[in-house]
Amino acid sequence: MKLLSFATQKRLSGRIPFLATIYRRHFFYRESRKRILRDVGRNPALYAEPELAAAVEYIFRHGISVLSYDGCERYDRIRIAVHHDEEGWPWVDHGGRRLYFRRGSDAEMVKMAYRSLLKEQDHASPHCYLAPRFEVREGDVLLDIGAAEGIWALDNVEKASRVVLFEAKQEWIGALERTFAPWRNKVTIVDKYASDMADADSVTVDAVVRRERLDGPLLLKIDVEGAEERVLDGAGEVLARPDTRAVICTYHRQDDHTELSEKMRRLGFRVDTSRGYMLFVFARDLQPPFFRRGMIYCKR
Repeated sequence: MKLLSFATQKRLSGRIPFLATIYRRHFFYRESRKRILRDVGRNPALYAEPELAAAVEYIFRHGISVLSYDGCERYDRIRIAVHHDEEGWPWVDHGGRRLYFRRGSDAEMVKMAYRSLLKEQDHASPHCYLAPRFEVREGDVLLDIGAAEGIWALDNVEKASRVVLFEAKQEWIGALERTFAPWRNKVTIVDKYASDMADADSVTVDAVVRRERLDGPLLLKIDVEGAEERVLDGAGEVLARPDTRAVICTYHRQDDHTELSEKMRRLGFRVDTSRGYMLFVFARDLQPPFFRRGMIYCKR
């Protein structure tokens, strides 16, 4: 066996964790694909609905993908340049604007993350936060709840009159501050969890809206890893306003689409669903038919 040179070993050593993650994910995806296709063979009627059948057909042709829509694979082929500012923070050019990522992120991980974001927000994606009849309007006040890197708010910051970013993970705060520095006069970062109660780590949406004196039509984007209902429970005053709209993730838990849709209808909203299905393959409660609806769009 040929031994690697010392220089090569040194160059690769920093990539080992990243490469190991890729290998584990590949193995997990392969086994998940077998499990799903086996269930499709046993219970074909469960997957007969056209959009669900299309999602199954996608993973049959392309392998496991959280987003199973035709065309999303094209983002795997785009070239992405990762830059660094004078302090070492990585960023990519997103439509002529700097979109920052966590400091210390490997360049390949940044590229992978950015490709995933582009896939998610494609208009054909079941994870797209906007829809043809559900867009950001001039003068909207945006509440980006679960902002992470902030790509959705960045795409719409010029249209918005105010933007509030809720992001509790401290590793994202520095990146958000740099991304939104050109609009610091109308962007506020809340470094706490949005929830149904207030404590050292959490705050309610209602409390923030009152504190910031946010007037005008509100648009809530809620993507908080399964805690969406708690966010809604802490936003009773906001949701009672006639000009409030909300887009809410419904794929984190098995029954979220049904339960959150019913909850919003009880609050007087008309509810539409994103097209297609997502395969949230890492969910602990994943069970047949495996695929889940991604978003609900709520307006009066």
